[in-house]
Amino acid sequence: MVLSATYIPGSRDVFVAFSEPMEIFPALDPFNYVLLTQGFTGTAESVAQVDPLGTLFRVNYLTLITTGSRLRVDYASDLAGNPLSPSPITLDIQPVPEPSVFAVAGLVAILLFVFAGKQRRRAQT
Repeated sequence: MVLSATYIPGSRDVFVAFSEPMEIFPALDPFNYVLLTQGFTGTAESVAQVDPLGTLFRVNYLTLITTGSRLRVDYASDLAGNPLSPSPITLDIQPVPEPSVFAVAGLVAILLFVFAGKQRRRAQT
């Protein structure tokens, strides 16, 4: 499930958060992310994975993201191959202050690092 679509005011990037790790190839396909805004409808220019888990992606467009923009995610599936439901899904893109997007990505990276360390310690005992 898509949890949120957020943007930093004045940018061309939308951060899309999923509820679980996504299958990487569909999640990185720019044609699966359609921006709907006044005067512009189009697919993404590029998509990048933000977190190592595969739940947060940065979707870049050729136009600035503005208040009232919407995002349609046409196809995505989780690591088990379950398709996004509903599909496609359209949601409002919400503005956020710049530090919060990167703070979330940083927090996820820290939690994954700590979790991996615990898993290694368990495997050694």
